[in-house]
Amino acid sequence: MKKQITVMEAMCGLDFVVNFLDGTDFRVQSEEGQVIQPEQILTIEEKGMPFHKKSWLFGNLFIMFIVNFPDTINAEQKLAVKACMNKFEGQE
Repeated sequence: MKKQITVMEAMCGLDFVVNFLDGTDFRVQSEEGQVIQPEQILTIEEKGMPFHKKSWLFGNLFIMFIVNFPDTINAEQKLAVKACMNKFEGQE
């Protein structure tokens, strides 16, 4: 499956629920400090589709993250991003 996320979610963490066809839900959270890269794939073991003729066994669920970057930012936003990234990169 593909999941669209924001730049904020990619950098600061994500938390969402996957609704399965059988009516159950599964919560997906990124690990503390993990940064999600564009088109990164997360594998969730045994949460995929059931195997043919072995319906008690399940395959893996693969989630590809599509990071939605803004088309534009204004001057104030640009300064804020630069200030933040300079601190992140240690270039104060």
